Amino acid sequence: MTVQQKPAAVTTGPVIGSRKVYSSPAGRPDILVPFREIDLHPTANEPPFRIYDTSGPFTDPAVRIDLQAGLAPLRSPWIERRGFVPLAARPVRPEDNGNIGDDKLVPECPASRTILAGSPAGR
Repeated sequence: MTVQQKPAAVTTGPVIGSRKVYSSPAGRPDILVPFREIDLHPTANEPPFRIYDTSGPFTDPAVRIDLQAGLAPLRSPWIERRGFVPLAARPVRPEDNGNIGDDKLVPECPASRTILAGSPAGR
């Protein structure tokens, strides 16, 4: 089996001409919805235009990206309250990777994550 080389870095940082901001629904300061504020031309005399931001933490200058650790488990407290339980992982099968050839496989993510399943107690 041939495995492609792991990336050493990913593109991060702010997007020129805009900034990442977060908004929380009323009464839910624990939920941060990401938006991007895009500066309009000064002659528009309008505030920045706000759009939903799907870039994840990669464009947030306050977040440090560590490829070895993986992304921060932001939903852990919510998942714990819901009563999820650890689940034994099954071996990876070819169809999990789209039946791709061995020459196209990428290394597994080095960040270890516990696989969780819902439980009757969490319903």
